[in-house]
Amino acid sequence: MNNRPGVDGAISLNRQEMGMGMMMRRVFAFGPYDDTVAMPMAASYSSLYETSEFCSSCHQEARILENGQTWDYRKVYPDDDPEAFEGGRAVPTQWTYQEWKVWQDGLAADHPDKGRRCQDCHTNWRKEMLPYYKFVVDGAAQEMMGVQRDPQTIHPHHFEGATEKQLGTAAYLEIDAAQEDDELIVTVSVTNANSGHRLPTGIWMRNLILLVTAQDENGNSLKFLRGETVPDWGA
Repeated sequence: MNNRPGVDGAISLNRQEMGMGMMMRRVFAFGPYDDTVAMPMAASYSSLYETSEFCSSCHQEARILENGQTWDYRKVYPDDDPEAFEGGRAVPTQWTYQEWKVWQDGLAADHPDKGRRCQDCHTNWRKEMLPYYKFVVDGAAQEMMGVQRDPQTIHPHHFEGATEKQLGTAAYLEIDAAQEDDELIVTVSVTNANSGHRLPTGIWMRNLILLVTAQDENGNSLKFLRGETVPDWGA
């Protein structure tokens, strides 16, 4: 794997023959279904769309330092493959795919998350989105030449990013409290437990900010006395 945009290696694109009813030659549209036909739409199959490598075309990129400059990537990515950093010349600008790959490579063969792809989390179905056919086609097209498929094989055209629901399954929030004299000492920690990559991930300017508010038994916020606070831009 290199740090240039795109996917390494060769990709086989198998275009189907022109089908009956094709009025003209079209630009083929590739997707994850291997039973598509080329009539009347120019659909064809590519296994790439079933893999996380498809996502790497946008979510794997680095800036290459010039004039012999390097940086100590081990301080930030101690478990990564050194080749990915080209001897310290490559500075990640989009590293989510590599983070996912390191996570997958570190899982045991019998781990329940082994083989989990980007699509399984970010283009999967949620209860409030059902019934699933609402996201396949709309209007009169639902009654045309559609193929009824198992919902598990269909991905909605809805990308779930860093939403509250996603964070609820990706991170664990732990709160520990202990009384010391007339003070209550509260320790709050956030653990990246199930995101499949770093949290936050993506471009460098993303941050995860923890806001802690103390309330009494009636839900009223307690008066702040001392200590550091999150700046206004973080609230």
